[in-house]
Amino acid sequence: MPDQTAVHARQVSEEHPGMLLPCVSPASFWAPQHIVPSAWLEHAPFGFWLMDALRPRVLVELGTHAGFSFLALCQAVERLRLPTACYAVDTWLGDEHAGFYGEDIFQNLSGIQARHYAGFSQLIRARFDEARAYFSDGEIDLLHIDGRHHYEDVVEDYSTWLPKLSEQAIVLFHDINVRERGFGVWRLWEDLREKHPSFEFIHGHGLGVLCPGPSVPPGVRPLFAASEDVGVQIRHLHARLGAAISPQFKLEQTLVELGGRVQVLQQQLDAQQQSESDLRTLLYEMEKMACFRNDAVASQQTVNQLQADLSAIGIRFSSARDELGAIRASTTWRILGIVRSVGTHIPLPVRRQLRRGLKALWWAATPYRMPARIGFLRARGAQRAH
Repeated sequence: MPDQTAVHARQVSEEHPGMLLPCVSPASFWAPQHIVPSAWLEHAPFGFWLMDALRPRVLVELGTHAGFSFLALCQAVERLRLPTACYAVDTWLGDEHAGFYGEDIFQNLSGIQARHYAGFSQLIRARFDEARAYFSDGEIDLLHIDGRHHYEDVVEDYSTWLPKLSEQAIVLFHDINVRERGFGVWRLWEDLREKHPSFEFIHGHGLGVLCPGPSVPPGVRPLFAASEDVGVQIRHLHARLGAAISPQFKLEQTLVELGGRVQVLQQQLDAQQQSESDLRTLLYEMEKMACFRNDAVASQQTVNQLQADLSAIGIRFSSARDELGAIRASTTWRILGIVRSVGTHIPLPVRRQLRRGLKALWWAATPYRMPARIGFLRARGAQRAH
């Protein structure tokens, strides 16, 4: 996919064949490496060109928020291999214009700065008046003022930091084209642009470029010396180049959102798979419990049968015990008891004769059992014969 800024540049060249692309360098066509939400997005191409043309020794930004402008200028320092020291000053608490925000804004910016630009840049977490003491007079070559935007605030920022500027310093004022919500940068800009070499961009909420010192840096003289017609072309070109940054930001935001949605969907899918796994485990446990229940039912049935059998045995035992008790209580049993007691004193041969006689008497008294007895005697005689 071709670089959109390069495409816009070719379109401008085709629309204006004789144009020499003033105040443009190859740096103007770079794509920002670190795009975060910012009202400064469309000024990145000019920021790249300015760093290439000015090559400042010290850069200070007052009001950094998420850090797009600061990161873009640091990107230029790294890519151009400049000896520039870069400082961003902010409390990273927010205000009524930038909005109030959490610690995550500073942590995200600090992470990017530490990974990519720690060798030549620093984040100073302080109020502007506190940080002013950290810099010597005449030290700063490029000052970017983008703090709170009330008229009194921007006047104080400019006037108190003015002694810190070098003789060839450039000052950038963002939001010079915002006139609502109490913004007052435009009022200060209208006063300063009449007193010092200046150039202004209307797009991207407006950006004022001012040279308040006695000497204009050679690299940016063509910007301040541009005629009205050339100035229009410069504004038009940078507006076209800057317009290509917003779609890039929206694309990256869309990709981030899609990535987030994919992550959410993946989490939902993982949760569904985990639920399915849990359900399978639950079904397995239920099947095991059903088997245990069936075994328990079968065991209970066995126990019930054993209890029934034991109860029947108990009934039979009780019945036999009752019968035995009845027998023992009968007159016959008592007589037989006397006979057994007397029989122990009768000689053995006599007892045998007496037993035979009693047996014969019993057979005579029970003739209906005679056939069975005869069959029994025959069978026993046959066994003895063998």
